Amino acid sequence: SVLLHMAGASPLAAAIAERARLHPKLALATTSVVPRPWLVASWNQHRKSSYLQKDCPWIRKLENLGNSKGSIIAAIENSRVEYSPLEIQEWADGYDITAVQEMDPLFRAALGERLGAQLVHGANDWDGRGIEVESTSALLLHPDSGIKPLHVEQALLQFKTRPRVTVKRDHTVVLVERLSDGRRAVFCSLHLHPPQMIDRAGVKYLHYLKPLRTAIEKIAASDLAARSKSESSLGGLGNMDCFLVGDFNLFPEEFRSRTQSSGFWKQFNVCVPDGGNTASSTNPCVVGDFAVVAGSGWHGRSLGPSGFRAFEQYAEGIAAAANGRIKLEAALDGFEQVVADCKSAVFRAEAVQRSCQSHGRSTSPHLRMALQQLRRGGRRLKEDLARTVSTNHRK
Repeated sequence: SVLLHMAGASPLAAAIAERARLHPKLALATTSVVPRPWLVASWNQHRKSSYLQKDCPWIRKLENLGNSKGSIIAAIENSRVEYSPLEIQEWADGYDITAVQEMDPLFRAALGERLGAQLVHGANDWDGRGIEVESTSALLLHPDSGIKPLHVEQALLQFKTRPRVTVKRDHTVVLVERLSDGRRAVFCSLHLHPPQMIDRAGVKYLHYLKPLRTAIEKIAASDLAARSKSESSLGGLGNMDCFLVGDFNLFPEEFRSRTQSSGFWKQFNVCVPDGGNTASSTNPCVVGDFAVVAGSGWHGRSLGPSGFRAFEQYAEGIAAAANGRIKLEAALDGFEQVVADCKSAVFRAEAVQRSCQSHGRSTSPHLRMALQQLRRGGRRLKEDLARTVSTNHRK
């Protein structure tokens, strides 16, 4: 998925911006009271352990090349993925808050100690096989932004796909405060399961989202109670800013239609980033990365080119490297067989030589036959290695 840039301005700031357009002089007199907008980025980065999913483009490419399932799995598992710490840190440095989906140990290491100091996340995901994977949704609160977490709630979205298989994605809902102006907001990095998967499990979509709703309501009630010094009932957001961003794995219109019967979710608006598709055509939904917001006036845009050519080139590189590895493995298997054949030929030649010497006969014809076998084996090895070299790919 592409990177998203989101900005949220308070209703006051939005009103002043409109007045600035109509009355520039008046706006100049009031700019000192405009709260600074929230700057938020979101990235559904591809964890290494998900490279074996069937909708990954390199899987299809490798299958079309005639490779077996077992060889594809082995080649992808042995592929090495590296992050550029400098690029990731430079990107994250430009935002107050960064929402990441599928954060894995490689990504966390690339952030470094400084940016990772205020990293808020839940437990590891459990994938469609019911297996725990080193990946989770996370929020990065920039250490120099003056933003601190006030209240954290977990929202574990889970359901059974088979009697003994449960898929899980743990989400962290955080109420934060910016010390420079006292402004507060609720944030969550979301990575929802595809709706078709939820439907097949016989789970109602609103029931699936219930832990998320409960977490938000608890934070809202706690904040209202703290501000008013009195108890508040659950169910309303009041004037609280709330920003849920990430990979929803469905069209924005479908999310609205699936949640429109809920009074709670009606408090939110869907914020779709400018820039077209947010995911490549091989994903379950090409526009599934967006935000659901309440309170401030939010807007966003997709970062990077919309054509996904860079990702296609990356996919081609993964496929070519994996295919080269598969061919290399085949060549090595052939080499081992040649070595075994050569050893067998040498042993037979030595046995014949000993036999001939004991009976006073010449060993030349037999040794020539053994040498011919060795030469044939050598030619086979060279052919295998030549094919492997021709499919090598430099990333």
